[in-house]
Amino acid sequence: MARKTSIFHLFNTTHFPTAAEAGTVRKIIADSNDELSKLRNQVTVLRNKLSKLLAKCDLVEERIKVHGALLAPIRRLPQEILSEIFLHCLPVYPDHFLRVPFKDAPCSFARFACIGGKSHDAHVASGPP
Repeated sequence: MARKTSIFHLFNTTHFPTAAEAGTVRKIIADSNDELSKLRNQVTVLRNKLSKLLAKCDLVEERIKVHGALLAPIRRLPQEILSEIFLHCLPVYPDHFLRVPFKDAPCSFARFACIGGKSHDAHVASGPP
């Protein structure tokens, strides 16, 4: 957008600027390029800061998720009860071979029950009934 300057009368016309007016136009363009360069540098600095802040947000969100899993109500259940639930979720196959896809129960239950720790998952999955 044009600022009101000594050459304002040339806008929206077909008039050619005089030598003095052309010098003014060149000065305005040079000053505007300098201002634009400074603004772009500021934007780059702010984008870098924003990127770092977003990375910190991701770390804090992950910390909240990991620590929140420690308070999951299912963690209060004794291992014996979890093992019993796990066994009751197992499908019964006539050929006695256990072919349970990981996404199906009880594997999905074990994943849900043990969000907070892999060692807990293994203990629940292999613990005695």
